[in-house]
Amino acid sequence: MFVDRLLATLVHLRHATTHHVIACWFGVDRSTITRAIAEVRPLLAERGCTISQGVR
Repeated sequence: MFVDRLLATLVHLRHATTHHVIACWFGVDRSTITRAIAEVRPLLAERGCTISQGVR
């Protein structure tokens, strides 16, 4: 679901959680999380929602 992909992306961006840990939380493969983040992050950026490196 899109909501799950969005949540995984936001957790990754906000807390710098590894893809492996997020995958364990969601019960999916790491590659699924990697793909979800790659899909959702540009959508967030298009809408002006970005997190700068080093800023948490």
